[in-house]
Amino acid sequence: HVIYDPSVGREVLMRWLSSLFFALALGLMGCSETSGTGGSGGDGGVGGTGGTAGSGASGGIGGMDAMLVVRTYEADGWGLGPPLAGVEVCETDTSNCTTSDDAGLAYLQLPANREISYTMTMDGHMPWMAGDVTDETFQDEGWPGYPMYPNEYIQEFAEMNGIAYPLTGGLTSHHMNPVSTAGVTYEVINETGRAYYLDDDPARTMRFDLTATTSDGFGGFWELPAGAHQIEFGGTATNCTVALSWPGDAPNRVKVPVKVGHITLASMNCDARQTQ
Repeated sequence: HVIYDPSVGREVLMRWLSSLFFALALGLMGCSETSGTGGSGGDGGVGGTGGTAGSGASGGIGGMDAMLVVRTYEADGWGLGPPLAGVEVCETDTSNCTTSDDAGLAYLQLPANREISYTMTMDGHMPWMAGDVTDETFQDEGWPGYPMYPNEYIQEFAEMNGIAYPLTGGLTSHHMNPVSTAGVTYEVINETGRAYYLDDDPARTMRFDLTATTSDGFGGFWELPAGAHQIEFGGTATNCTVALSWPGDAPNRVKVPVKVGHITLASMNCDARQTQ
């Protein structure tokens, strides 16, 4: 399959699409917990009764909510453009939704202490999806921005590389921290997907012929079926723990939610073994 054809002037598209996998948002959360106080006991006297205790306030699972904060942007061709209002952010497959404001910011309460996923959608743009665990480390992961990429760019890239469009599967992107690490491999377990890695050339070309990360550090899969899939980090990535996504069922693995026509990111915090 053709990845980059200089005769048709695709360099800008390739640079633009490669940036798709670098500006991602995670939510900042705050937790709160309140409980009611018991009522006062009745006055002393014959047959006097104590007051009734007040009810504890509810606020999500375990009396806690996790607050997701995301920034949304219009893509500018190869990076983040202006803030984008009107992007719908939803807890996946629920009516728990909000929309981004004029500053591109969206705030969404999520249930705490569970595996969740959420989506970001806007007409005419490829939607995002993210999975995470709303535990005590959720807010530590930061919140850069999600660029919303027009459908026509995704269509042109797919057609250049023999990928069905409209997409019949999902798209994933993976990286480890530290990000700029060469020799990292990403393997999808018990499933087929079209693996790619980003070149470290100035255009950050997405290539399907590489077998591990360059110093650019990013890779992933096209055409994964809908569902939750295990991704194993290997090569120079060792001693990994989950950063973004759900825990996998073996060391150095994450579990990634995939939805047809969506982009999903999963990342790990790993030690980087030096290549020889």
